[in-house]
Amino acid sequence: MNALLKGYPSIVPRTLTRPRVSGACFAMGEAAGTAAALTLGGNMGPRGIDVGKLQLQLKQQGAFIGQDQAVPEGL
Repeated sequence: MNALLKGYPSIVPRTLTRPRVSGACFAMGEAAGTAAALTLGGNMGPRGIDVGKLQLQLKQQGAFIGQDQAVPEGL
């Protein structure tokens, strides 16, 4: 069984990290979910994901991945 998981830093008290990392957690969750959808659609395991295809899909969904993209206003 393969699983794609997004983690949360548990070594730092959550009250200190929540505002600082919540955006990154949202982004990792979106990436993990998109990767899972690609594996299902391609009938393959996570190691079979084409990273370029994943990045393109994330960009098409409006995700900011920092490559060849202008920084969104307010970020």
